[in-house]
Amino acid sequence: MPQQIWKHTCTDGSIRYSFYPRDCDCGQPDEYAGYHYNSMERKAWYQKLYGLAPEGPHRRLADDLFSKITETCPECAGEGILNDPMWIGFLVCSRCGGAGKLWKVTEAERQAVRTRILAQFPLAAADDQIADPMLGVIIQDRKTGAVQVITDFDDLG
Repeated sequence: MPQQIWKHTCTDGSIRYSFYPRDCDCGQPDEYAGYHYNSMERKAWYQKLYGLAPEGPHRRLADDLFSKITETCPECAGEGILNDPMWIGFLVCSRCGGAGKLWKVTEAERQAVRTRILAQFPLAAADDQIADPMLGVIIQDRKTGAVQVITDFDDLG
């Protein structure tokens, strides 16, 4: 579930983000920065979008190649969610469906790029047919780096 974030710009120029407003010795107040995905949600969206594990040695190549065939969603500025104007919640971006990215190419062209990456990094393959990360609990296999979104808790035993 996306979390509320506060941004603090210190008088020394440093920036920090936190899940709650905090006091700083510099006296500058924190600024509410809205709702944002947590790191596991970002990993799940990466895997759902690209069909690759969200971590691993393939990331440099994958990020380079996919950056050429995707664009940041202009509606949500790549966040995947929009902050409610009343500051009471968030909405999933209807343009990108929550992914924060839009494809500039066909599905066949996307698969060709994925195949090129997997030719060099076959262990990077991951299921892109996972459930919507907003609808379940996200777990990560630390061995493969792939994530799963658990939505049916009856299957856990």
